[in-house]
Amino acid sequence: AGIEAEVLRMLDDPRARTSLVNFHRQWFDLDKIAEVNPDLATYPEFTPALRTSMRSEIDRFVESTIFDGAGTFAALLTSPATTVDTQLAALYQVAAPPPDTWTDLDLPTSARSGILTRAGFLARTAHAVHPSPVRRGVFVLSRLLCVPPPPPPPHVNTSPPDESDPDQPKTNRERYAKHTAQDTCGGCHQSIDGVGFGFENYDALGKWRTLDNTYPVDASGELIGTDVDGPFVGALELSQKLATSTQAHNCVVSQVYRYALGRSTGLDDLCSLADLRGQFAAASGDIRALLLAVVTSDAFRYRQGDQP
Repeated sequence: AGIEAEVLRMLDDPRARTSLVNFHRQWFDLDKIAEVNPDLATYPEFTPALRTSMRSEIDRFVESTIFDGAGTFAALLTSPATTVDTQLAALYQVAAPPPDTWTDLDLPTSARSGILTRAGFLARTAHAVHPSPVRRGVFVLSRLLCVPPPPPPPHVNTSPPDESDPDQPKTNRERYAKHTAQDTCGGCHQSIDGVGFGFENYDALGKWRTLDNTYPVDASGELIGTDVDGPFVGALELSQKLATSTQAHNCVVSQVYRYALGRSTGLDDLCSLADLRGQFAAASGDIRALLLAVVTSDAFRYRQGDQP
């Protein structure tokens, strides 16, 4: 009871906000936003200041969702609420605040839903010219469902599809779809690209698009090998599926547990994880409730080898 009281006290401290943002920084690998460097001939509107705004937006979104909003994993995936400055407002095509200020608003629910549709995440999982269904698919499988695909065979060319070849298909999706036609790649890319193709409405900068090289975008996808298997269309439907997925919620527990204990998990952790997953489900996926459950668990309170 004393530990629980201290945890609740600390969660009310402003420094808890910084710590939770830092956890999401590592979980979503947000430091890679600093490496976003799109082709300026294709995206002349890009500036280093926009890249900084992309990162700041996600940090603000995580903090406000967990501490001022619903506070749930589902809300992280589905909430349209965000904070924008003038540069992000132009990218999202919403009303802009005065220069050098940020404003709270809801993004259009026809195009944006949660963290997976924010420009920072989308740009950091793209190449210089085109979005990457592979990077986006691998991220969802690895970080949100805890089923990382195996690395590609050493002899496989992992470079983006070459569009200079006149015989290449004309859309980004069609070029990447050639993966599944190859015997050495199809087994893994059926599930990877099945997720990644759901993001085709977003270009390499994270802007919404309905056309790719003058052709209509096909953002249909399919989840394979999960507890929410089946077809979906677009990142919004994908986010909704993940928000209801027990597998995804269990993955969140694993991510928080590893972060809190500062180590990977093993067979000795199965009972602790099962208990925490039950508590997380009972709390309707509340992130703060999960933190409380982890910190008051025996696994956190006792070091390995010292448990009674």
